[in-house]
Amino acid sequence: MNQTYKMYDQLINQESKGLRCNLLIDYPFLDQLKERGMYTGYGNERLQIGAIKMFADGALGRRTALLSEPYYDAPGEFGEAMHDQATLYEMVKEVRNHMMPIAMHFQCTFYEGVFHLKGIRLSL
Repeated sequence: MNQTYKMYDQLINQESKGLRCNLLIDYPFLDQLKERGMYTGYGNERLQIGAIKMFADGALGRRTALLSEPYYDAPGEFGEAMHDQATLYEMVKEVRNHMMPIAMHFQCTFYEGVFHLKGIRLSL
């Protein structure tokens, strides 16, 4: 039994402090969730799987967030995407085929309209 499992087992079954958690599972673990028959809501009233977490780009503070205009203090630098649009679309489709919600980290200036064009409604 690995350390993470032990920690969650203790939080779920042994603590009596009323802790409630909704876990975001990183996208690379989606196949493991499928293999184990886990899904959104899996767990109990204190600890449940919520959504699949995905990263589309980086962060503003590190200048890795992908912007439609260059950073004001770094002409020519626009940040970087974690995935091209086609790959990101396929990832979203795979998660949705598993009937799970997505918690996506992205910067609005880059992804404005992308999901609409691909037929996916994005709520901000």
